[in-house]
Amino acid sequence: MPRLSKMQIAQMIDLSCVQANHKESEFETMVEVAKTYGVYAVFALPAHTARLKELIQGTNIKLGAVAGFPSGSSTTASKLEELVQHRKIGIDELDMVINITWLRSGKDDKALAEVKAIREAAGNIPVKLILEVTCLNDDEIRRGCEIGVEAGVEYVKTGTGWMRSPTTLRHVTIMAAAVKGRCGIKAAGGVKDRETLLAMYQAGATRFGIGSKTAVAILSDSRPAGHHND
Repeated sequence: MPRLSKMQIAQMIDLSCVQANHKESEFETMVEVAKTYGVYAVFALPAHTARLKELIQGTNIKLGAVAGFPSGSSTTASKLEELVQHRKIGIDELDMVINITWLRSGKDDKALAEVKAIREAAGNIPVKLILEVTCLNDDEIRRGCEIGVEAGVEYVKTGTGWMRSPTTLRHVTIMAAAVKGRCGIKAAGGVKDRETLLAMYQAGATRFGIGSKTAVAILSDSRPAGHHND
């Protein structure tokens, strides 16, 4: 296993409260965890992004936002409008969901045109393209990665965290082979412990979307990250 300090791990973590049933108090808890452990970024659903902005004022925590969440099948115009609203708030990063139906139907040109439009409109805001890999076969994962690379996104991301089936190490390995270092990989929706995070890091993922409780378990562990007994 790779050897990483807790701060190095924390700076690869995006904390998320992006389920429909999250309470507002959970945003406050998430931000406190982010402050305590030096986590890189925090994310919530669009209606709550402004509240997150308030909660992280005066910190170095990055403000993330999502578009087309969770299905990816909102219109391109809707995704662009979400980006417009997020930019007014002052986000630092955007995680957008690919149109999964287009990808699975072989309409890669349509999916690519949409991702390009979002990437261009985002300007200097990094964009991560969510593929929802547990819904895809291996070829579809590879094609989704190629769409992301061609569109110029900074990362391809495994999933939203809304699926019952978890992201696996195999998914990350397929994505890493597809992107060949041309963009980053973010793993989400299955990173439940430190061993999984380190294995996915070794496979090529350098950002991780996880919940607050999991982050505390990973970052409060007293063992050195990558220790031979992990």
